[in-house]
Amino acid sequence: MKVITIIVPSNQCHLLIKELEADYFIFKKFDNYEIMQDFSILLLNIYDYQYNLIEAALKKFEMINKQKCCLCISK
Repeated sequence: MKVITIIVPSNQCHLLIKELEADYFIFKKFDNYEIMQDFSILLLNIYDYQYNLIEAALKKFEMINKQKCCLCISK
């Protein structure tokens, strides 16, 4: 298992959550997320094989919404 952190503009946070849940059925719920004024932080526990799915979802999200996300992994 890995813990990843995704930083996304706050106005796009719910769109990203819906995309990850709908397209990949990975999460029953997000472990933690905090919405702030300018950006939101999502903390997720994932299995190693899910990382590529998350990365692909973020690239798709960035392309469609013209918003950049930051993905960090803690080991």
